[in-house]
Amino acid sequence: MLVKLAPMGEETREFSLGEGASVSNLLEAAGVEADGRSIRINSEEATMSDALRDGDVVSLISKVEGGVSL
Repeated sequence: MLVKLAPMGEETREFSLGEGASVSNLLEAAGVEADGRSIRINSEEATMSDALRDGDVVSLISKVEGGVSL
């Protein structure tokens, strides 16, 4: 299956993963860490253990608190 990884402020990349892969598997394949960022699958809040489906877009969004990016 093909999924896209779109970290905020970075280029979107596409990855081919096996069926049943999770967000954690995608980030490992990409060599990326969540580093406390919010994870979203197709704009819906997600966790590292959530399963992915073909065509999903996973976004990593920096958390903002009090007007300051963390």
